[in-house]
Amino acid sequence: MYSADVLSPNWAELEWSEWVPLKDRGIDFRKIPNRPGVYRVRAKGIKHLFYIGQTGVSLRGRLAALSTHAYATEMPFDDPHTAAPNLWVYLREYGHEYECSVASTSHAKRDRMGCEDYLLWRHRISTGVSTQCNYGRFHQAYSKSSLKSRGIRGLKLPNEMQNPAAGPSAKPLVLFSNPTDMDWMGLDWSTALGSGLSLQKLSNLPCVYKMVDKKVNDVVYIGQTSNCRSRFNNHSVLMKIKSDFEHYEVHVSILDLKILPHQLHEIESDLLGAHYHLKRMAPKYQYGG
Repeated sequence: MYSADVLSPNWAELEWSEWVPLKDRGIDFRKIPNRPGVYRVRAKGIKHLFYIGQTGVSLRGRLAALSTHAYATEMPFDDPHTAAPNLWVYLREYGHEYECSVASTSHAKRDRMGCEDYLLWRHRISTGVSTQCNYGRFHQAYSKSSLKSRGIRGLKLPNEMQNPAAGPSAKPLVLFSNPTDMDWMGLDWSTALGSGLSLQKLSNLPCVYKMVDKKVNDVVYIGQTSNCRSRFNNHSVLMKIKSDFEHYEVHVSILDLKILPHQLHEIESDLLGAHYHLKRMAPKYQYGG
């Protein structure tokens, strides 16, 4: 599992297409299927991936949109493709030649998104680094564009400034124990909520958390927050299970106060990826389920 080549045609037990240029969209690009699935983007000559994504509509259409915006004259907005500003910056700074490869899947939305997290985790375990353009990471010398509705384009920062989204990644979590255990993935979990909804003992520190259905002994949701107590005040999943809460527990792992937003996302994604690896499905209430 840990030694698989992230660029190979059978990485993570999927059947990946050949690598084709992202920019030219020639004959080979038109072979990309108009089907749902997952995709990966690399820069030629670099041994790790720049981006991993998924779509429920058309792989060819999704990558065509990414191509259009990544090669735009100005830094693109954060939509319709959140990776486009990242690829645009790295292209301007380093002149990368991007290539893409896809794998069609028949997964429903929840499990397709779970597969995306699984691939992201596998990449971190296999290479020791995160993809360049996932998790909210960004180039240190630039700010990122906003959504188009806000109309703010990213720009190069003054020399004395640095984007914190370029900070170091969190250490990849290695598979350990089972999702409902209190030492899962090597983290120190404690029961924060059970048989009631009292929030008084929750910390205001950053954390990752998992909701456990004790009836089936399985995790039904995994999340992260920069403020544990505030997050649970209006948690949509808690509202779903509130009437039957005696059958649920919430396990929390408190993290360092100084953790960066992209590091929180990396840890959450590692947990979701490991859950998918073990169960071959995403938690019941994940991704809007």
